[in-house]
Amino acid sequence: MGSITRNNALNFFEKIYGDKLETHFQPLLEGKTPTEISVTVDYYVEGEMKVGNETFPLHHRWATEEEQYEGKEDDEEMKFEEYFNQYIKNKPFEKVEMTSGDRDDEIYMVCLTSNNDVQIPIGFDPESGEFSSYAELILSNEERELFEPLKEIDRIIHRWNHSNKSLDTQATYTEEIKEALFGDKQLNIKGNLSDFEKNSRIWKLFSEERIDSLILKTQIGIILEL
Repeated sequence: MGSITRNNALNFFEKIYGDKLETHFQPLLEGKTPTEISVTVDYYVEGEMKVGNETFPLHHRWATEEEQYEGKEDDEEMKFEEYFNQYIKNKPFEKVEMTSGDRDDEIYMVCLTSNNDVQIPIGFDPESGEFSSYAELILSNEERELFEPLKEIDRIIHRWNHSNKSLDTQATYTEEIKEALFGDKQLNIKGNLSDFEKNSRIWKLFSEERIDSLILKTQIGIILEL
């Protein structure tokens, strides 16, 4: 699986879950002061950060093969604990936002002080599509199960936007969207909108920077039934 595909999966994850996950983390971290860190080296140079009575996992950077073998940070690099003590410790977080940044392996809740940040891994593997950690705990089963169908509709509606606009083509894309999200479920289709108008409205939904997964499912269902 290429990096572009992983990045697309991470960006789509942020689109449909970003607001809910930020709503969970922001009151726990914004305006709060980190006080301690414990550092370990495995696949990542990582750690656990204490903020008040809560502890949060952190990823600092990928570890080199030598660091993984030795189980400790390279002496030539600035140690994670040094970075934390110098730039993060006892400085309140001014902003908390979810982003994949320049990574293609994980989605992060980025906690920013005035000039620096630390990254809390959310728990989403863009290659396998597996949820873990916070993503599994915070998102409901229904929300997690929507990821693949909604991502498929995102692909369908982008293909539609570049297709010819014949009546048969419009109906085909509408049916593909219905099957991706609702399978064999019968919808109460009223026939008030053409397939072109339905696809146009769904395209507009997917053009939003962010839209909650459950809201997106509901709105697609409403549009298909019109």
